[in-house]
Amino acid sequence: MKRIYIVCSFIFMFLFMGAASASANSGPGIKIDGQPRVYDPPCQIVAGRTMIPIRYVIEDPALQGTVGWNVQTGEVNILCRGKHFTFKISSSTVIVDGEKITLDVARNN
Repeated sequence: MKRIYIVCSFIFMFLFMGAASASANSGPGIKIDGQPRVYDPPCQIVAGRTMIPIRYVIEDPALQGTVGWNVQTGEVNILCRGKHFTFKISSSTVIVDGEKITLDVARNN
């Protein structure tokens, strides 16, 4: 589950560039449609990257997206705001609406 949490954060960047915000008092945070959200587990900064709990964000009532996990293939499928994302854990390739996109890093654990 931790792998999904971290890898999915990269997907979130494609959906909502600039939606994550930082506060000096509480660390990184999330705003969806201008409204702050608090999730457990919270956002974290790991090796200079902001990691978010992607399932909670995508399935938030404001976004009404879905996140699916295929144990046999190791694939994560996200459908949100008309976009479909598919990726595998430890891969730096994401398929967004049928188009392959290469991320600059892949989560390996």
